[in-house]
Amino acid sequence: MHGIRAAGRWMSLGRMLAAALVCAALLPAPRAAGAEYNPFPRRPVLRQPDVSGRFIVKLRQGARVAGSSAAPRGSADDSAAETTRIQSLANRVRFTVQAERNLGGGMHALHIAQLANESDADTLARLRADSDVEYAVPDRWIYPQATSNDPLALGQWYLTNAQPSAIDAQTAWDTTTGSPGIVVAVVDTGALFNHPDLNGRYLAGYDFVSADSAGVYTTANDGDGWDADASDPGDWGTGTSSCPAPSSDGTGNSTWHGTRVAGIIGAQTNNNVGVAGILWSGSILPVRVLGRCGGYNSDVLAG
Repeated sequence: MHGIRAAGRWMSLGRMLAAALVCAALLPAPRAAGAEYNPFPRRPVLRQPDVSGRFIVKLRQGARVAGSSAAPRGSADDSAAETTRIQSLANRVRFTVQAERNLGGGMHALHIAQLANESDADTLARLRADSDVEYAVPDRWIYPQATSNDPLALGQWYLTNAQPSAIDAQTAWDTTTGSPGIVVAVVDTGALFNHPDLNGRYLAGYDFVSADSAGVYTTANDGDGWDADASDPGDWGTGTSSCPAPSSDGTGNSTWHGTRVAGIIGAQTNNNVGVAGILWSGSILPVRVLGRCGGYNSDVLAG
């Protein structure tokens, strides 16, 4: 433990933030041997949900539709050319595009109507065989990572030197408490902007949670898709039927996971209120990519 304490004294602020961001990991962790130090009550069953015709497709750079001319990257013409390429791909591979979002860098999130009795694996094989496709993968369903149900986060053990996974922030604060110019993006469930320990720390942010299907926003839980409102409407559920994807995690109150993570990183500190954040100054940029029961990898990539 002495070695851990000594390392903590010299831990840079960057390493401290990296440790905090691990708490915000979005992909389900594999089951580890032994008990978890900070158990939590809402771990979903790690089973793969049905993709239901949702894929992420990366088009090859430089390839263009015959007869089209080059256009500046990011321009309206470039966007139209990308749309044309997706439609040409659909015609060649024989599927109907139900919804499409340009994720940038040649990546597109596609919700497609597949051929009758065709599996997702068969559709992927046909997509990957097309010469204009660099890669195609399922648009998987993901979940937020661990949250504690104890008041004041179990005494914030992660800021102490009591466990190997803690960061000994109390000692590190003797070296630095951060800078007003630091901005940390929290890619999670959004923000509670009126939280008393985060007032003044949040930037405006953005909401990247998309529709589950045309006009259906069960995951988003706010009645709309992408917009500049990163507030967290909650991810409460009433059972598996309330989730767009199969999950055993559909029942319970809201986790406010994004606000918990933001609090770990940047709750107002040394103010005799609530909990302490790793950064004593700086800003939190909320990027909302998860809603009720989780979310899609394509929304995380966009965020």
